Amino acid sequence: MIRFSFSVLAWLFRLLVVVYFLVALGIIGLRYAVLPGIDHWKEPIARSVSSVLNTSVRFGRLQASWASRNPRFEISELEILDPNGRPVVVLPSVRAELDWRSLFSLQPRFVSLVVQNSHFDVRRDTQGRIWALGQAFDPRDTEPVQPGAQARFVHWLLEQQQLDLVDASVRWIDESRTGQPLELQRVSAQWRASRTDQRFSMSAQPPSALGERLDASFELSDVGLNEDGRFTLLGSRGSVFAHVPGMHPAAWAPWVDLPHELGVSTLELAAWVPLLDGLPQSLIARLALDQGRWALDGQSGINLGSAQLLAVAGWDWLIRSAPADTVPGTPPVLDTVPPSPELRAGPVQHATAAGRERVPDGLSYWFGLSQIDFDLPEMFQAPFRIDRITGYGKASLDEQGTPDLVFHALDLENPDLKATLSGRWRAGGDGPEGVIDLHGHMPRALIDAIDNYLPLDVDHDARTWMAESLKEGTLEDVVVRVQGDLHHFPFQSEPGKGDFLVEGRVVGALIDYLPATAGVPGWPALQRLEGRARLHRADLSIRGDAAVMVLAETHTIHLEGIEARIPDIEQNSVLSVQGVTRGNAQAYLALAKGSPLGALLEGVLDEARADGQWQVPVELVIPLLNSDDSRVAGHILFEKGSTLQLMPELPELTALQGKLAFTESGLKAEALKGRALGGDITLSGGLGARQKGLILQGQAADKALQSYLGLQGGRRIQGNLHYRVRIDRDKAGSLVLEASSDLKSVALDLPAPFAKVQGKPLPVSLDWRRRDASSRLLSVTVADQAVVSLLHQTSRPADPYFSAGALGVGKTPALPAAGLVVDISSADLDLDAWRVVINEFSVPLAGETTVPSPAIFPPLAQVRVQSTHARLLGQALDHFTITAQRPQALQLRVDVVSSQVAGTAFWRASDQGIPGRVDAKFDRLALGTETDAQDAAQNGSRQPPAQEGGAVTSSFAEELDIPGVSLYVKNFRLYGREVGELTVMGLNQERGRLWRLDELRLEHPAATLTGSGMWRLAGPERGLKLSASADVRDLGAYLDQIGHEGVMTDGKGNVSADIVWRNMPWAFDRADLNGELTFELSNGRFMTVNSYTARLLALLSLQSVSRLARLEFKPAQAAENGFPFDTLKGKVQLQKGILKTRDYRVTGPVATIVIEGTVNLVREALDLEAVVVPNLDVSGAAVAAGIAINPIVGVGAFLTQWLLQAPLSRAMSVQYHIDGRWSDPVIRETAAREVTDQKAAGPAH
Repeated sequence: MIRFSFSVLAWLFRLLVVVYFLVALGIIGLRYAVLPGIDHWKEPIARSVSSVLNTSVRFGRLQASWASRNPRFEISELEILDPNGRPVVVLPSVRAELDWRSLFSLQPRFVSLVVQNSHFDVRRDTQGRIWALGQAFDPRDTEPVQPGAQARFVHWLLEQQQLDLVDASVRWIDESRTGQPLELQRVSAQWRASRTDQRFSMSAQPPSALGERLDASFELSDVGLNEDGRFTLLGSRGSVFAHVPGMHPAAWAPWVDLPHELGVSTLELAAWVPLLDGLPQSLIARLALDQGRWALDGQSGINLGSAQLLAVAGWDWLIRSAPADTVPGTPPVLDTVPPSPELRAGPVQHATAAGRERVPDGLSYWFGLSQIDFDLPEMFQAPFRIDRITGYGKASLDEQGTPDLVFHALDLENPDLKATLSGRWRAGGDGPEGVIDLHGHMPRALIDAIDNYLPLDVDHDARTWMAESLKEGTLEDVVVRVQGDLHHFPFQSEPGKGDFLVEGRVVGALIDYLPATAGVPGWPALQRLEGRARLHRADLSIRGDAAVMVLAETHTIHLEGIEARIPDIEQNSVLSVQGVTRGNAQAYLALAKGSPLGALLEGVLDEARADGQWQVPVELVIPLLNSDDSRVAGHILFEKGSTLQLMPELPELTALQGKLAFTESGLKAEALKGRALGGDITLSGGLGARQKGLILQGQAADKALQSYLGLQGGRRIQGNLHYRVRIDRDKAGSLVLEASSDLKSVALDLPAPFAKVQGKPLPVSLDWRRRDASSRLLSVTVADQAVVSLLHQTSRPADPYFSAGALGVGKTPALPAAGLVVDISSADLDLDAWRVVINEFSVPLAGETTVPSPAIFPPLAQVRVQSTHARLLGQALDHFTITAQRPQALQLRVDVVSSQVAGTAFWRASDQGIPGRVDAKFDRLALGTETDAQDAAQNGSRQPPAQEGGAVTSSFAEELDIPGVSLYVKNFRLYGREVGELTVMGLNQERGRLWRLDELRLEHPAATLTGSGMWRLAGPERGLKLSASADVRDLGAYLDQIGHEGVMTDGKGNVSADIVWRNMPWAFDRADLNGELTFELSNGRFMTVNSYTARLLALLSLQSVSRLARLEFKPAQAAENGFPFDTLKGKVQLQKGILKTRDYRVTGPVATIVIEGTVNLVREALDLEAVVVPNLDVSGAAVAAGIAINPIVGVGAFLTQWLLQAPLSRAMSVQYHIDGRWSDPVIRETAAREVTDQKAAGPAH
């Protein structure tokens, strides 16, 4: 390129020589004779010039004048031709003004030389030669330029006053590349010179896609003359400038090779080279760019929004630092313009001044960057942005050529941090990272962004922990120091290789040091942390003055004096936290339930409740990569008034005072005491190594125990209960709970075999321990009488809490895989009494409410009860055995065997909303005994009057859901008497609302009872509706069979009834009875007075017959073997528990009896009117016939229609009024006139 420059200059020199000859000719031709017609001489002049230039030259037009001081020349269409005569350069207009005095020195000096609208083609051919102005040269030619010619040209150029190239164009064609031309327009150049000062400037405009313009300038002052009178640069001063604004580097690719890893949208380059004695002294360069990218391997790189760089370097240092093959033969000429205003302040001014003096070795730099995006996946985990980076410093090479970078002030800022750094970096050390000595200060840094700026050299686990755990807060007033070989950063393993420190004040931090993972709870985060943080090499520590743990909106634990440390965040990171915590007891229980502390304590506090303020100094040691190995140590200081309830089912410990120390492996009570269940308690001992267990001893007052149970059954416990509870760990480290009491001071009002009086011991023990890795076993033993085993599966949801269990009384059943097995064997067992006890333990005390709780016990899988003498449902059962088991899902089989009962029942549940069906088949079923019947008869004669309403409540639930029933009893006995073969069929028609009785059948050789009905289980009309009828073939035989021997002989007929009993079975209230009863019997005889009916009939008939004794008739002979009847018929209305009849009639050979009135079932009272007509031999048959043919209704109608028409019968008949109670009726004879009055008044009601 230097050779090309001098070739152009040489051409210009030759051009000036041409002009010189022209001037000489002009002088010879004189000013007025030759110059006006000089165009006629253009051909000879062109040949002369061509000879001098060794290049063909042709003038279009030549003009000259000498009208003023100096001659002037104008040349139009000056063409320079190639050897083939083709123009290679056309100068449309050349104007020159020659200093006439130079003609005498034979060295032309121009006052002005102007070339306008010219065009130049510069071409590089495929061989690399450069063609310009018709000349070719090879830039690879190393032949030096003749120093004499160079010096003569420079000397001549310094003497020219003004040279101008105006509005030219240059086209560059590089055939060795794409061949695409590059057009530079508006090319201009100016040369201005005086005796001691020279100035040159040049500008050009590239295509708009390439940039704005190209500017260059040159200044030289204090140019002197040597002894020979020639110009000399010794002692001169000057500078060279170059400025390229608005350039788009990517568009220059067809002509310039640019680094492929650098991409810039817009570039501005400026350079300034100070000169002294004509030689470069330094280089000051300014670079400004927009939207730049430095692409590294793959997708990584650095993106810049904008950047400005100012660099100052000594020229000699640049020459020495450049690679040997890039050092030119002569110093390169680098132009510059003054720096932009952004970089003028501060160091730039010093740099400008320094550029004029000798610059020390090295490169001084100042830079400013904005919106710097780092996308370096090989170095950082994720991209990040720095909004602004500014700095200045110095770069140099030592004697061995090792880079050395000093930065005096490096400022960084983005939303995450603000920092000022200074220090030094140099290549070397044990790796390519180099050696650094950096220190700095950060006014602020966001804690949750720290991991974004950690290089991948930092341990992955450490970076992951920081990303997941450092959530909120800021670091303020942070000191940063990095010293040493970066290959060993952060120097934890080799502290001799360097040091790394970050230390500052922590404000409002949130550190989630062990967050929750899938299915594993985490430790609660430290929030609002205030203190200081220090990262020394890989040792991270935090000293906190205050912080909180927020467990819920209302649960907060306050911490003070916190010391948290991870000694090595790179390897096997272990976090230790120490501090004093204070808070409400509920907050600590929330901590236990919602953190790994619950697992460390094996769930002891999962269901606990507490109140009061606790102070808990605590120390945690948590391996961050294996939190299962966490360790905890601390103690709870109970202040007076603290309460604790470990489980809802356990009593509350109140008035706690003392200290309870704990670790991950145990507890220790220190002077811990309180109250529970109305008595004092003490806790001593502890859990863990060399401990004998945590012992709780105390006593419970019976009233407090009853209140704690909250059930009516609790009243059966009397006396103070002394107990002892021991909590320990087994050999495998699992918690074991043991409780025991001798119950000596307690009385138990329970049925056998657990009835107990005070003073008699009944040892009870409880054991709760881990059975295997996935289950725990609860064992309860009551003396040698009962044992209970319950299994809890810890590996699956606890619904119910116990998945399997076994209950044995007099037996020790094996624990099943699932469900509850019950095996009871006792000589005397009153199941009805136990049912009462169980019910009492299911009913809350007055004022207490029950809250539904999750199921505790597993469903029954198998039950067996054996007893020599048992009582069930009021029945005495001898040699009794009942078993129940589930042959498969949704099925239950019950087998019952005793002297009284033998049969099997199957219950099949349904999954379609209906409670299934019970199919029962019994070979025998006996309800009640003969003794029970006798006792009932005796008690019935002595029972007190019924209370008003006559209601008897039952214990049935308000909502009944009864399955379908299919019952068959081959031999049904009632009160010791066989009553026949029983069949019952029913169906749950509408669940919880309607149960339908399809069939009720009682079959006996003497009678058959059939019926059906409906049982409403809900609504205002709930109760039983029954329609039944009995076909009686031999009433006397049937009564004899069921135990009423001698009451009646013979008798046949039928009885039908429609009964509605509301609210049955919830309340057995006779006032709820409604319905109708119709009966018609014939050909029977009452033999005794064992029933109310027979007794009443006998009393009526005997009193009437006694009236006939004085007539010497013998009617008593007809009744001496009982009271015979031919017909017994009638209809009875039942309304609200009151029986009402108007046509109850008995017709027989002894008498005819007609009854009307009411019987109050509620009050068991009678209010009846009766007429007894003895049957005389002469008229009995007629009376009977009359009644049979003309049925009558009511006593009044009978008297009117018959008795008053027969004076004899009227004389013999008797009318009675019956009142009193069932068990003691009062019969009173009524006067005949009353009958007449009744006739007039109408029938009695």
